[in-house]
Amino acid sequence: MVSMLVLMIHTRAYASKWIPMSPQEVIEESVLTVIGTYDFSCKPNTSEFVFEGYPFEVTKVFKGDSPESTLAAIDIHNTGGAKEFQAEGGKFLLFLERRKDVDFLVPIRGLNGMIQVVDEKTEDAYDDIFFDSILKAPFKEPIPGSVKSTSQDNSMLIFLSTSFMADVFIFFLIYWDLRNRPAKVRLAQAFILL
Repeated sequence: MVSMLVLMIHTRAYASKWIPMSPQEVIEESVLTVIGTYDFSCKPNTSEFVFEGYPFEVTKVFKGDSPESTLAAIDIHNTGGAKEFQAEGGKFLLFLERRKDVDFLVPIRGLNGMIQVVDEKTEDAYDDIFFDSILKAPFKEPIPGSVKSTSQDNSMLIFLSTSFMADVFIFFLIYWDLRNRPAKVRLAQAFILL
């Protein structure tokens, strides 16, 4: 009985339910609309929410500008199904938005912004005719290059700036200590430091 209570207290459950949107709303809210595939061979960028960020290899851009490889989120509960779908030759039409709580673009309201595509036709979308018309719309080629996670870039910048500040502080302490000692002791210590 006690062990069941302990398990109940320490067990974390995740659930994600997305409110359906009309296709027009999805397009309007999207800052970037692309088609391509996730690169699941890379380690994901995690977040505090239910999203993980993976490199997304872009083949066509319908709205916005995107490099050939951008960082796009996927709901952690959809990763397994997405891997299987891509292994069978599927692609994703993503309608992405920026969110304050993550460092990568996120499909609009989860599955609303993540449409399965097989042979240039949408599959199991809630409005196949509408989304198929997007696939036939004019598109741009992605910009050569890739986008890295801001969190990785920021962590390196923080590390470097902290290291620099620590070096300056240590140098200042040594300088102050040497300036405040008698001349004979300073000379002997300076010789030892060399």
